Amino acid sequence: MLGLINDEQGLYSEAIDFYKQSIEIKQKILSPTDSNLIVSYNNIGLVYGKIGEYAKALSFLEKVLEIERENGSSDHSNVDATYNNIALVYNKMREYAKALYFFGRALETDREILPPNHPTLGRNGMTWKKYTHLEPFGVDLVGCSGGGGGVPEPPGMICNAYSGDTNCDTSLPILCVKYDDSPQPTIPVIWNYSFGWNRGHIRLTSSVRGSVFRDLSEVNEFCGVIFGNGWRTATFHDGGGGWNYYSYGNISSDKRFWVHVNDQNANCWNR
Repeated sequence: MLGLINDEQGLYSEAIDFYKQSIEIKQKILSPTDSNLIVSYNNIGLVYGKIGEYAKALSFLEKVLEIERENGSSDHSNVDATYNNIALVYNKMREYAKALYFFGRALETDREILPPNHPTLGRNGMTWKKYTHLEPFGVDLVGCSGGGGGVPEPPGMICNAYSGDTNCDTSLPILCVKYDDSPQPTIPVIWNYSFGWNRGHIRLTSSVRGSVFRDLSEVNEFCGVIFGNGWRTATFHDGGGGWNYYSYGNISSDKRFWVHVNDQNANCWNR
């Protein structure tokens, strides 16, 4: 209890000391695979992750997973959470292949315990595409069309900002943005709600299944870990309006990419 209180107050060194004391006591009276050790191992592992001691974090989280496996845990949601916690540590370590592996194991566990029609499985997420790059200005135009304008749409640019357009198990890059109040270039275009300026820069991550993330904070963290402080997931309204916007950057035009929409149920990570 004292460890948890210190943890919640941000007193991580004190929390670790109390968690260690709890572990030492339990190890003297319990078997090495007793499920009562799981909580203590998990708590101290998460604290080590918070302070950047990732090797120690993994050591304790892997002990949690080992006990859960040996005991044949009937509560698969606990195993799911452990896979996810390990994946987040690897993500912070920039070991993305390992992070994606454990995110994938968490997804597989979800599939084992959830019914086929559960809202977190088999859902769609919204994707955008790059229209063009304006070389003299170093600016990309990205976005999509809702298909309701009554005019022919550019090939592959239709999207669904309300319920998603691409299965969340599809591996696609995430569009990340750094909002740095960049000045609007003197592009000869008509600026409006559907074609705005995002006042920043954009970049793409490597491809990842949208279903591996549990919420927007994890996707934002993914962008931040890859590209640095200030980077987050791009959103539908970053251009001041919606559907499309211009931004500094020169991203690949080969694939569609995941984008977040704040006010609709069109995100893979809406849980």
